[in-house]
Amino acid sequence: GDASSRSAVKRFLQDPQVDVRRRALIALGRTSGDKEVDTILDGLSDSHHSVRYAAKGLLIKIGEPACRILLGRLNGLTDIARFQAICILGELRYSPALPELEQQLKESVWWIRAAAAQALGQLEEGEVRRILQASLLDEQHPVVLARIALALKGRTR
Repeated sequence: GDASSRSAVKRFLQDPQVDVRRRALIALGRTSGDKEVDTILDGLSDSHHSVRYAAKGLLIKIGEPACRILLGRLNGLTDIARFQAICILGELRYSPALPELEQQLKESVWWIRAAAAQALGQLEEGEVRRILQASLLDEQHPVVLARIALALKGRTR
């Protein structure tokens, strides 16, 4: 858990071998707690899905401290990393993300909009229903419409 061991592990995050990158990321997450959230967050942009999902799992375990950093970096992330970050914010029911998730419903990439609709549906805020219903007016992609409908169905208020 000390800085020198974290720095030794970090070198392996750029390794050409997927297994090495994934194991280094997991080791970093297990030994650093929330001290390396930014570095773990970078794993959401990895070229291999197994590294991205390892990063997602670690960030979910870290919880709210990770959410604050995710939210601050959301718009600077690649689409694939932003997709995962949005899913994490929803899964952890991070209410401060509501305005940003609402903005993500207007993105040009349909699967980002679908993730945002699903994440909004996981929040407990009362205004989510209004936001989701308003997004139905402009949305045309069938997958996004289905995610919005599911999110609304799960809300009785």
